[in-house]
Amino acid sequence: MSKALSVLIVLSLTAGCLNDNPTEIGDVIFTIENEEIVRGEVIVFTTNRSDYPSGSSFLWTFGDGSGAGGTTAEHVYSTEGIFEVSLTVIASNGATGQYAKEIEVLYPNLPPVASSYIVNEAGYIQLGRVNTQFFFYGNDSSDPEGSPLNYSWNFGDGLSGTGMYTNHTYVAAGNYTINLTVTDERNISSSTLSWAIVKNYEYNITFQEVESNITLTHPPNRLLEGETNTTIWLGHSNLTSVRIILEWNDDIQTLEDLQNLGFSQAAIDAIASIFGIFFPDTFELSINASEINDVSDFSEQSNGEYIEGYYENMSSIPNDVGAYQFETSSGVWTWLENNFPSNETGHNNWTIDVTCIHASPDDVLGFFFDPDDGNNFTLSVIYTYYIAISTEVSIV
Repeated sequence: MSKALSVLIVLSLTAGCLNDNPTEIGDVIFTIENEEIVRGEVIVFTTNRSDYPSGSSFLWTFGDGSGAGGTTAEHVYSTEGIFEVSLTVIASNGATGQYAKEIEVLYPNLPPVASSYIVNEAGYIQLGRVNTQFFFYGNDSSDPEGSPLNYSWNFGDGLSGTGMYTNHTYVAAGNYTINLTVTDERNISSSTLSWAIVKNYEYNITFQEVESNITLTHPPNRLLEGETNTTIWLGHSNLTSVRIILEWNDDIQTLEDLQNLGFSQAAIDAIASIFGIFFPDTFELSINASEINDVSDFSEQSNGEYIEGYYENMSSIPNDVGAYQFETSSGVWTWLENNFPSNETGHNNWTIDVTCIHASPDDVLGFFFDPDDGNNFTLSVIYTYYIAISTEVSIV
């Protein structure tokens, strides 16, 4: 009796260990190690759960009619498109679990090609002055697949810009390395390096003597005998010489009377010459230099139709100062304003007196019958002074 019962118990226990209804394996999952799934590249699929039932089998299908086994599988797609990848896990007891997801297989993406072109506002390629605009062109960049590009510029001075076209101003001279990075819609990028040379403005500063003249008074400025004409002339800065010239003419002014009397032209010329010799006009030129530094007074009388007061070596022309660099084109003028070697000798009011000491008759008949009514004169100044010449040194 007891032996039969014992056998029955064993049979019952054995029957209870058999699973006629296998359970489902939950939380089946896999990952793709590649950042992008690209046609022609090896794609790695992995399920890395550690708690699958012991002895489980793994079946992969890749949606293109092919499959593989194992916890890790590799596959190469030969076409682009949308594919469903599934992983089925089968336990030794027949329990199963599955996970599936759609993937997009992309065409192979070649990196874009970056290309830059740089020109200064003055038209120089990769060369320009400080504080002027440089223009940057990235329009020759391209993408093999025709993808639109994003443009990122690094100007090499700590500043950056974006866009196919941009501009930038360098505030200091130097050699700058410019980096252009172009990125396509799949975030693949490439870069190209270029450079720009930025120079200061450079000027050669020299000094040069120039001559100028001015007529202060001219006919019909007429002086009667004994009269004086006073003229004020403001002298120029940096004078090197001054010539004050008084001129008049002793010729008899009206000879129509002799012509009316039938005198020949030869006779009229002879008479005019005689009157000019024996009855010359006499003028005096006086220069009052009391308001002018380092200039002496001048006074002279003459009946020779010409008097000149000449002042020379009033100041020396400065030595050339050579080349200077500036950050702006106006910097040279600022420098000259602050450093120009100015000389004020002669830079003040010149008081010039012209006096008719004696005047001969105006015409032949007037000599016998009428008093003289004076003579015309011309007063002029020829002067030299030095100036600064700034010549920009070519950038190339």
